[in-house]
Amino acid sequence: MMTLTLDTKKLDLIIKDGDRFLVSKEGEEALLKFWEMKKKIQEAEEKLKELIKEKMDAEKIVKVEGEKVKIIKRAFGSKYKVIEPEVAKQLGFGKVKEYVYPDNEKIELFLESEGCLPEGIIENKRDEQVVISLINENED
Repeated sequence: MMTLTLDTKKLDLIIKDGDRFLVSKEGEEALLKFWEMKKKIQEAEEKLKELIKEKMDAEKIVKVEGEKVKIIKRAFGSKYKVIEPEVAKQLGFGKVKEYVYPDNEKIELFLESEGCLPEGIIENKRDEQVVISLINENED
């Protein structure tokens, strides 16, 4: 069994250097320790999933339920793939899907010149997230 601990007080150590905010050395070490723990947990989860899948495949099981845990084996993505679109459409087995998406560059130019968004366009409410990534030591 492995015990994982992380002192979150060390994450509070952010320092200001000119116009930049930097994490302190102690805070960075705490983040790196967290990153390593996260990676080990993800690797253990993948290994566990592989073992469970092998067992479920061998027993031809697709769903297992306990009191607090449910395991389901499922496939993601489309079940079928159209390889000849015109034939599939002619025979009635293919649907055409049109998707209109915003042209951000043109919208930004319009907004700058007109001071408002074009008709039929609204600003999307987006959730902000903090992203933590490791800096490649080989990059300059």
